[in-house]
Amino acid sequence: MHFIIRAILPEFRDGTPLPENLAVADISALIERFSLEAIDRVELIVPDGPLRDRYVRESGQRLREAFGDQWRVTSPTEKQIDATSMTAAFRLNLAVLSLIALLVGLYLIAQTLDATVSRRRREIATLRSLGISANDIKRFWLSEALLYGIAAGAVGVLAGSAMATLTVDAVTSTVRALYRDTAQTAAGLTGADVLLSFALGIGGSLIAAWIPARDAAATPPAQFLRIGKRIPPFPLFQHPWIGGAALILGAALLPLPPWQPQPGASIPVAGYATAFLWLTGGTLVAAGALKWIGRIIQLFGFASAPVRLAGSRLTQPTSRHQLALSGFFMAIGMAAAMAFLINSFEHTVTRWLEHRLRADLFISSVGFQGSEADQRMEAALLDELESIPGIATADRFRGIDIRLNGLGTTLAGSSFSLLGEGQELLWLAEPLPDSNRPAEADATGYANENLIRRAGLAPGDMVEITTPAGPRQIWIGGVHADYARDNGLLLVDLALLF
Repeated sequence: MHFIIRAILPEFRDGTPLPENLAVADISALIERFSLEAIDRVELIVPDGPLRDRYVRESGQRLREAFGDQWRVTSPTEKQIDATSMTAAFRLNLAVLSLIALLVGLYLIAQTLDATVSRRRREIATLRSLGISANDIKRFWLSEALLYGIAAGAVGVLAGSAMATLTVDAVTSTVRALYRDTAQTAAGLTGADVLLSFALGIGGSLIAAWIPARDAAATPPAQFLRIGKRIPPFPLFQHPWIGGAALILGAALLPLPPWQPQPGASIPVAGYATAFLWLTGGTLVAAGALKWIGRIIQLFGFASAPVRLAGSRLTQPTSRHQLALSGFFMAIGMAAAMAFLINSFEHTVTRWLEHRLRADLFISSVGFQGSEADQRMEAALLDELESIPGIATADRFRGIDIRLNGLGTTLAGSSFSLLGEGQELLWLAEPLPDSNRPAEADATGYANENLIRRAGLAPGDMVEITTPAGPRQIWIGGVHADYARDNGLLLVDLALLF
């Protein structure tokens, strides 16, 4: 059968790029040309209107009543929720690291404005002597901080969009390989992004400038005019016990469990609070310890005049010294957090891949573009591949979408006969002996950690699932690590899916 090309598809649809290997044809022609025995998906489009939600709900109910458990009825909203949950951890960690970078910027702005106050002491004293009120002085410095914030917002928009454009290809490739196919190939800049950038820049600058502005407004003119008069540091830096209390409180929060807003979603709120308390508390302790560091330098640097002089200056630190040290401490914390995040992710995924990807050759269909793509190969072709001389073992894998305890998850089949030989699982806990399996269980299954958390299961539990051969009772015999399916994975013997 020959196909006639009637039109060329556009590169984009509703702002989303279409796949380069996409071709659309009449379903009856495809069934006749490729001798298709079944179809894998039917899409129903409901017109917009006041009754749209009702029509969608009634259509899904009728399909369930007509076909039972043979088909899975879902909506784009559910698919969007699944895709969102898969990358939620990445977005959350990056957002926290961005906040740490924002804190570093706040310290730098505060140090810059504090140094400006020190350099312009005579100007401030002159203005105060001429009758300028303290509130007006404060407004002057906050206005300067406002200009810093506007500049920071503009630079943030330009630099952020440029860096996102450079990294989107690498991120898209990772998401396709680990989770699901995505057509996202370019970074988009929205009005909300611009507003957020300027809000953070302006708001952060005003917050950082508040203490220097208040200090400039509250200092008497006579004190500003006295040459050599030392301006004391900010009152907050004179109480390092506050930082010590923050460190102790952060340590007390460590044992708290993560917050679970919904099944399968856990947010380590206590862990993030501990990191914030340790960073902010550490800056106060480090700033308060400057004078003790100066005394130690004086004590052990008696043979060198420059060292003793440096130590004498540190024994009476100014706010600029303390802000500089605080910003440096925060920057070290951010660098350490990035190192921990990258090393933890690399170690975890590498260890998992070493256990799972042990074959010498992996074969998939041309249309396979990620772990969630439903692309299968014909059984006859697989039989022919296994008959090739030199092939020792071949592990077939098949995955289908199911509902378990009301949650969408993946049921996958693999050759259990190869476990311990050509196939290996990364166990989070030693699997239960097969002799413990109840008599009413039809088969043994191994759930990944995400499914255990989302469905509230435990090793030894029984679950009922719907397979192509009908409902089956599966006994959870162990928990293994699988980082390719964030919606959960239940692994059973391949024979159970036929």
